[in-house]
Amino acid sequence: MENIAEKHITDWQIRCVESISIDIIDELEKYDVNLAEWHISERISDFIENVCTYNYDCEEIIKQLDYDIWSEDPMIGRRASSLAQAAIWALEGALYGIDIEEKIKEKIKKHKS
Repeated sequence: MENIAEKHITDWQIRCVESISIDIIDELEKYDVNLAEWHISERISDFIENVCTYNYDCEEIIKQLDYDIWSEDPMIGRRASSLAQAAIWALEGALYGIDIEEKIKEKIKKHKS
């Protein structure tokens, strides 16, 4: 059975895939460009930074993802120096817990078919 933090992780993954794939699909249709690998990772970084803008949102993300701000981050190896940094690291951990870039590519390919 999925706990609350795992549900929020899944929700954030879905939200990220939906948001980025819609943006990329719109761009591909408007400008008739090819999809580049760096384009997706750049969009993921932008997505994370955009949702971690305000302290309230950062606190909510940290709470939802059950991120321990007092411990060293397992991917980074040190403690976050701010609330925003902790939220960004928590969200990165949640999104990259799956192959998020591949999920976005699949969503784009489904749309093209």
